[in-house]
Amino acid sequence: MSLVAAGRPSRPAAGATDAPSPCPCVRHRDAVNSAPIAGILVLQYLRGRGIGLSALLFADLDDREQAAYLERALAPLFIVDSREGLAQLTVRLRQLAAGGARDRRAPSPG
Repeated sequence: MSLVAAGRPSRPAAGATDAPSPCPCVRHRDAVNSAPIAGILVLQYLRGRGIGLSALLFADLDDREQAAYLERALAPLFIVDSREGLAQLTVRLRQLAAGGARDRRAPSPG
C-alpha cells in the first residue's frame, strides 16, 4: 500500500528560530501555517488525476465540520494533529498498511 503524507511543517532546529526564510516577505510562522494548505492542494491535484493513495494530513483543525468535509472530499484522508508523537504515528502507519485505522482519533500506542 502506498501512502502520501502531506502538510507536516518542518520544525526549526534548536537555536534556529530566527533563521531567515527563503523569501524575506514570508516569516517562518506564515510558512508553517501554510503547510496544511499546500498539503490540501497537493491532495486535490492527486485526486483530480485519479490517484487515490491513502494520505495523512498533518494539520491542527479546530473546526470538526471542516475536518469531516476534507476527509470526505479527499478520501482516503486521515487528518492527524501535528503534535502526534512518533509512537502514535508508528501505530497509525502500521494500521493503515494493514488496511485498518478508519477511525479519525489518534491510536493509542501499545
